[in-house]
Amino acid sequence: MPVTPAENFLLHLPRFALVGNEAYQPGLTRISNLLGAFGDPQYTFPSIHIAGTNGKGSTASMIAAIATSSGLKTGLHTSPHLIELSERMRVNGVAAPPDWISRTVDRFADEITRAEASFFEATFALSLLYFHEMEVDLAVVEVGLGGRFDATNILAPLLSVITQIGLDHQEILGDTVEKIAVEKAGIIKPETPVLTSVSNESVLECIQEVAARCSAPIHVLGEQVEIRAHTDGTVTIRTPIETYDHLCLELKGTHQQQNAALAIRAVELVRPLVEISQNTVDHGLRHVSREAGIRARNEIIWNNPLIIADVAHNSEAMIASLNAVESENGRIDRVFLGLMLDKDVATFARVLAAKNIPVSTLVINSERALDADLLGARLTGFGVPFVRTEVDVCLALDEYVQSSSGEAKALILGSHLVAAEALKWAEAFEPDI
Repeated sequence: MPVTPAENFLLHLPRFALVGNEAYQPGLTRISNLLGAFGDPQYTFPSIHIAGTNGKGSTASMIAAIATSSGLKTGLHTSPHLIELSERMRVNGVAAPPDWISRTVDRFADEITRAEASFFEATFALSLLYFHEMEVDLAVVEVGLGGRFDATNILAPLLSVITQIGLDHQEILGDTVEKIAVEKAGIIKPETPVLTSVSNESVLECIQEVAARCSAPIHVLGEQVEIRAHTDGTVTIRTPIETYDHLCLELKGTHQQQNAALAIRAVELVRPLVEISQNTVDHGLRHVSREAGIRARNEIIWNNPLIIADVAHNSEAMIASLNAVESENGRIDRVFLGLMLDKDVATFARVLAAKNIPVSTLVINSERALDADLLGARLTGFGVPFVRTEVDVCLALDEYVQSSSGEAKALILGSHLVAAEALKWAEAFEPDI
């Protein structure tokens, strides 16, 4: 689909995914000014705000899917987008129409320019305006980067949610998980409940200290919820309010079980706005892709051979993805990997070396990308079986399909940009998956 003038205008604003720190503009002055020009749509609907290193996109999508299944018109803002810019702003799982984006950008281009907004700030403001115009009952908003200075922190939510915290974006957020936790906990608002799945004691203490300063009631998932996996692949989640028996999760893996528990507890904490039941929870979690529009979370994009794409882009997420895929589908025989400069290559490499999985590295079209040949050399130094550098994701997958048997299995990891190219490749052929 050709890029529209409105999309071209937005894509030429400073964009973190492509240029990194140059596009990161901490602080709320620009977003406040821009939303003021938009009529302050953020005050016209209730919201849930979600920060964290890993799991925030999945958790946000599960919350939105449950809310939609309960009968609410639900807005969902996530980032980055994979294929279409409009994916960032969805209502009941459906992205904003391109013509709405075109009309609205034409209307507010001068205000966006005057506010000196980044790409993220502009698209987030558009999301809130879209939710306002669609008269949503609830908006679920994922933090872009960090929390304290993220543009999304302009919200005054009903509930703040903090998922697992690990080492990522250390050059911006801090070089320890405790420092990063303080940045993520910056979304906590005075006297507003906060829910977290953090279990690391020192990290949890950081969040609890921020909550105490804000007089914010804190709910710790591990203290309130029991998760029990069954041999048939379903999971039972017991909360202080209800037991949800034998749920079938569309998003697979033990990490997604925890994200599902976090989503359920989050929705419980905003009752009576969202009235949930066994049926609405089961339907929402069974159909997250349809009800929320989430993509590339261990998503099968080709069946023969099996090719799976995941947006895992740090070591903790990669380990969770690999374990989930191998538990569900058996041993992976090829990983296609592209990484950004700030990622922990050593941990990636140790895991891949221990599993003895051959790796092809991928060239990524971004100034932030780690050189694919250099990545291959570093992986080889850790004993990872290195296949070759692939300069084009589509050509790499073409060759893999043509040369592999139907029993082969590949996993694509490392960056949203890589996952996006893989999805475009798959959709160009419209395979029967």
